Amino acid sequence: MVEKAYLVNDLKTLSNIPDNANVIYIGSEYCLKAFPSYYYEIIKKCEKKYKIGILTPPLLESDRKRFMQIFSKTIEIIGDSFDIIVNDWGVLNYLQEYKSEKINIVLGRLLSYQKRGNQKLYGLFEKSLLSYVPVLNTLNINFLKKLGVKRIEIDIPPWGVKFNPNVDMSISVYLPFTVQSYTINCPFMFSGTSWNRKCKRECLESYLTYTGGDSFSGFTQCGKIYYSEIKAQDNIINFADRIVYIRW
Repeated sequence: MVEKAYLVNDLKTLSNIPDNANVIYIGSEYCLKAFPSYYYEIIKKCEKKYKIGILTPPLLESDRKRFMQIFSKTIEIIGDSFDIIVNDWGVLNYLQEYKSEKINIVLGRLLSYQKRGNQKLYGLFEKSLLSYVPVLNTLNINFLKKLGVKRIEIDIPPWGVKFNPNVDMSISVYLPFTVQSYTINCPFMFSGTSWNRKCKRECLESYLTYTGGDSFSGFTQCGKIYYSEIKAQDNIINFADRIVYIRW
């Protein structure tokens, strides 16, 4: 069975969760400040009916204390086991030290090291070279399994993916938006002269859209992350046992 996971950003979305949902993702993959306002309430309302996945972003050093607080309280309020989707190697290291049977470690798609982009190639590169998924080679899989990773999440870039479909690991893919790039500086934090503007969480409501140039389709910046929309590919279900919908 292919699991269907849906990212929930606020309380009002809960009444619209599709009937085929198996897993609910809560959190943010690009910024700790973008976690839902009613994060704990969403967990409490969902955990009785769905498996929970806590989606976590790359962390700045200044985020560490806040992350620890969120993580500790999350452990307290979730009764059953849950997935924690890790997009930061430091967080993965922390989970090695924490060691809890309640936690299923999932390696997030920002750590897949896929060749990303949305630009025209002009015949300079073979698509087969760009479709490789480094994190899914045998050596990396064996290393990650020793660290307790139970699942790996990947993207479907414009040129597709290519790897051994018999890889010994559960795999998730994201639809309908693939990550193009990630930046440490949020555009909403720029004051005009420096990156010191106070965060007002504008990224939850406002997006920047880019078109033209060498890009063969438009892409969107949401806070620290750039997305582009992709079309579902028929071969996804041949290797993925979970599809994650971040907007639906």
